Amino acid sequence: MGSGWHRLHDLRHTAATSWLRDGIDVKTISVWLGHSTTQRTVNRYSHWMSSDSDLAAVAKARDARRARTGGH
Repeated sequence: MGSGWHRLHDLRHTAATSWLRDGIDVKTISVWLGHSTTQRTVNRYSHWMSSDSDLAAVAKARDARRARTGGH
C-alpha cells in the first residue's frame, strides 16, 4: 500500500490513543476500530492506558504542536 495508507493508519492510531487518553472505555474503542475482540485493542494500545508518564508526554507533544501551529 502507498503512503496514503500510512497516513490513514496514523490517523486511526492517533484517534484510538486520544480516545483512551480522554477516558473512553476500551470496549467502545474496540467496536469503533472494528477489532474482532477487546483483547486485540488492549494488546495494541495498552501502553497508553493508565500511564502518567505517557499522558505527560502526550500533553507535552500536544502543547509543542499547538505552539508551532498557532493553537490549532
